[in-house]
Amino acid sequence: MKEKNILVTGTVRSNRTDKCPLKDEKLCKKEQRGYHDSRLDLNSGICAVRWNDNSVVTLLSSEYGVEPIRTARRYSAAQKQRVNVPQPNVVHQYNRFMGGVDRLDANIGTYRIGIRGKNGISRYFSS
Repeated sequence: MKEKNILVTGTVRSNRTDKCPLKDEKLCKKEQRGYHDSRLDLNSGICAVRWNDNSVVTLLSSEYGVEPIRTARRYSAAQKQRVNVPQPNVVHQYNRFMGGVDRLDANIGTYRIGIRGKNGISRYFSS
């Protein structure tokens, strides 16, 4: 994708990052809310971030990095009010653009797609 200049950002399961020296998910869970650990691969330009919110989330991005650190408003059950939580830029950008992807997936799952070929129209169903 790097050769085609395609930039990506997305979540990844924690067991898929074994060779990346991020802090273990169990240890991150013990840290305070808003804690993040990040690594940058200089060869590929991919940034790996593990962020602790309600649960630990691992993200990879070839487009965004950790800086600037933003703040997100989250509800704290312990304090019974909204609190500001530090949030890496990659998490903010991922959340910002994820809504359109979810809408596309829902539409593809709901509606049939007709494709016209040599032998007429074929109907395909998404599962």
